[in-house]
Amino acid sequence: MTTAKSRPTSVRDVATASWERRRAAAWSDYLRVLNELERAAYEHGEQNAWEQLQRRLRRNDELLDAAAATTATI
Repeated sequence: MTTAKSRPTSVRDVATASWERRRAAAWSDYLRVLNELERAAYEHGEQNAWEQLQRRLRRNDELLDAAAATTATI
């Protein structure tokens, strides 16, 4: 029986995986909010949800860029 060799996970891999999880969570929350909105409040609620999604995605990209900058200096 052979065991899989474990390879060290790079900071970049960890940062990318975290970025993907946060991105998926942001989209999931956005879609959940849309599903919960009542028809009359949909447009207003959708706009708020969209703005929050955009903020979260921008922040997520900033975190990935910061992690990449950190690994570039190591």
